[in-house]
Amino acid sequence: MATMIMMARGFRHFNQGLRQLSTSSSKPISLIVQVEIEKARTEAFLKAMTIDAQGSRTEPGCHTFDLLRDKTNPQKFFFYEVYKDQAAIEAHRETPHFKVWSDFKEEGGVINQSVIIADGIDVDY
Repeated sequence: MATMIMMARGFRHFNQGLRQLSTSSSKPISLIVQVEIEKARTEAFLKAMTIDAQGSRTEPGCHTFDLLRDKTNPQKFFFYEVYKDQAAIEAHRETPHFKVWSDFKEEGGVINQSVIIADGIDVDY
């Protein structure tokens, strides 16, 4: 089951969507985040996301954290994240590398953002 949460900036509604997820499920939880970044902030965005992605990959509950760039719109990016469970997502959001991403958003530069929250169906981690 996938839920799409649209927002202009930040994860205000994202937290509500995550709280609605079942914490008893043994299936991994995938997040597909799409952002569009202001051209003038692209370099700062890439620096922040490199820190976040590399740090996330070291977390015990993070199976995957990939940063992708759209081929047709160089200001559009996707994060593909897979976590062991809800607790792993919550732990991720408390890390210093996640704060780098949060600080970037607070400083501005995210034109729009959407998040899809999905259960893993046929995955092996």
